[in-house]
Amino acid sequence: MMRSVLLVVAILFASSFANAQQVVRFENSKNASFMMGHAGTTDCHVPFQNLTGGKLDLVYRKIADDFPAAWWVSFCDNYDCFATFVARDTFAPIKDSGYAEFKVSVTPNGKADTSTVKYEIYNASTPNVKDTVTFVFMVQWGAGLHEAMNPNFQVYPNPAADVIHLNGIQSPTQVHIYSTEGREVLSATVSNENSINIASLPKGFFFVSYVNENGLVRGSFVKQ
Repeated sequence: MMRSVLLVVAILFASSFANAQQVVRFENSKNASFMMGHAGTTDCHVPFQNLTGGKLDLVYRKIADDFPAAWWVSFCDNYDCFATFVARDTFAPIKDSGYAEFKVSVTPNGKADTSTVKYEIYNASTPNVKDTVTFVFMVQWGAGLHEAMNPNFQVYPNPAADVIHLNGIQSPTQVHIYSTEGREVLSATVSNENSINIASLPKGFFFVSYVNENGLVRGSFVKQ
């Protein structure tokens, strides 16, 4: 009987721990990259859903920030907006299965650069269960000073007509394809040597980017 009781307790504990791991589900990816032009303001949205099974008080704490001083930013949760990436704050309570989002509006003021900002997130009631959301912002026509190096990343063939292949991505990763105007035209989850069908794209030059643990990695190709 004692063994059965211990077994039941162990199962309940394991179940509770498994549920605790699923604090939120990101609609697209928790590694979000955004490409934008020099002029104007770009709104960047990172939506997610509460998976805790109850009310979620989501705490976010900044752990990395190399945002250029020349850029302007508006950083919003579901309660307030700030003119900077705040060090720490909490979303207004999110109901069970409810949705919320991080919204970041960026105005580059003509300065080309690449920036990576990371936040640790957790439920206030389970602070030991943490996750990380990464924002990567890239303004074209300048050197990507904060881009991550991956010499194994290749996009081929180049030029390409219908399909491109990606080499050097070791695990399933969200990859984004952008036009030269900074508009996302395709995205897909790929791993090493996976292919992406680009037949629907018009002829022209395109950027390919993804985020790894060090920041933004990008390549390019020409659609014939």
